[in-house]
Amino acid sequence: MLVGFAVSALTAVIFIFVVARVAASFGDRPVTVADGSTLVFRLEDPCRRSQWPDIPFPAFEDQSPITVLQVWETMRKAAADPRIKAVLFEPAA
Repeated sequence: MLVGFAVSALTAVIFIFVVARVAASFGDRPVTVADGSTLVFRLEDPCRRSQWPDIPFPAFEDQSPITVLQVWETMRKAAADPRIKAVLFEPAA
């Protein structure tokens, strides 16, 4: 019975490790930008002046609203990137 518990615990630990590695690998993909690309910037939620405190839980990372600083940094990066030829800014109606 103790051996069965140990095998189950080890299997669970390995499974959690594999899921964490696979999830982390999705964030490491390089972004490809073709020459003459247009950056389409859609804002559906209001911009915040500052960022909320970081919550160390991956499910909440993609849900934090964009800040004015992040919009400004994105625009500066697009202006400096020679592959970006236009920026289309679409605020919510």
